[in-house]
Amino acid sequence: MDISYKNYGLFTQFYPESKSGEQAYNELASQNEGVANILTIHSKDVIKQLRQAGYKVGKTKPCNMSIDDILKELDNLGGLEHANNRTNIKPSNK
Repeated sequence: MDISYKNYGLFTQFYPESKSGEQAYNELASQNEGVANILTIHSKDVIKQLRQAGYKVGKTKPCNMSIDDILKELDNLGGLEHANNRTNIKPSNK
């Protein structure tokens, strides 16, 4: 699969799944203020155009990971400094 999508009601979001999918994602994002989401009413046409352009398009697969599994994976990747002890994660000052 090159690019996947998920329907969130009013909007449908696209996600790159391959290098060529990144090109499609970037093209969509360049036309939508930097994000690759579109009004769901237009999603069938966009998906059809992506497929006609030669991209393999499919629905996103559900994530069955728990938050602890996600934090463990992030820690394995060197992401969160305190992934094993969530109480040490400080909230954003926004």
